[in-house]
Amino acid sequence: MCFTFGQKTEFTAMVAITEQPAPRKRDASWISFLSVAAAILLPAYLLSYNVVFTEGEVLQGLYCLLLIIAGVSSLTAFYRRDVGITLVALSGGLLLTWQAYQSRKWAMIHEDITSIVTSAMKQHKKSGTYPKSIDDLKFEHSFVREHIHGFSSDADGFRISYFINQPGITYSYSSIDGFWYYPD
Repeated sequence: MCFTFGQKTEFTAMVAITEQPAPRKRDASWISFLSVAAAILLPAYLLSYNVVFTEGEVLQGLYCLLLIIAGVSSLTAFYRRDVGITLVALSGGLLLTWQAYQSRKWAMIHEDITSIVTSAMKQHKKSGTYPKSIDDLKFEHSFVREHIHGFSSDADGFRISYFINQPGITYSYSSIDGFWYYPD
């Protein structure tokens, strides 16, 4: 409306209202989704081999279940690829983080065990006897001492047994038999 002095003037305008569709949110491309899914789910699947040798049956089952959930969550990409990427990145990323931690722990424990074996072999080469205990040895990683089940030696050789996560899953080194693994 427009007002003027002394008289009232009305303006009416016809406005054509057309309903425009809301702009569609851009979705991620199939290539980006498949790249993320392959980069996360394939290593997570390959690391399931690592789970068999470091975890008990319950956690092995949990890992397999979480891996299946991560794989099934990729099906959301048929609905929206950006949601699929997010779900795969979160679920698969958690599995990769878990196994990266476990692999690092495994490597640190094996590093200290290898140092113990090397030290015992050097002592045997130098003096002809194996050490009676490992109490006086310095560990690179202090938590490894808690993972050792036992150390024994005699004139023929020595043996050290240890675990990574579950005390029932035993790793061992014998100067006669070498490294071996016993699942729970």
